[in-house]
Amino acid sequence: MRIYIYKWLLFYLMWLTAWTAKSQQVVVEDSLTSYQKLYKKASKLIDSTKYKESLVLLKKAIKEKPDYWEAYNKMAFAQIKMMDYKEAAKALEKGEFYQ
Repeated sequence: MRIYIYKWLLFYLMWLTAWTAKSQQVVVEDSLTSYQKLYKKASKLIDSTKYKESLVLLKKAIKEKPDYWEAYNKMAFAQIKMMDYKEAAKALEKGEFYQ
């Protein structure tokens, strides 16, 4: 009988831990700034090989925060995939400057 109760107690504690972790993720998601949200959307677009659309979002993010070096690096990656090496080199230089 005790083992049965301990199993349910363990199950309940695991569920409670997962539930609190999920609620904390929502809080973190809501606390992102607008340029971070743009960066996140652009990263998803890059993952689905939509490089031109991601460049638009990354440029908006950089316009909001000019020293956002992560956006410059992601922009360079997308430009390399599009074989625009000169612009990628410029983006990498700017990202390195702000880093």
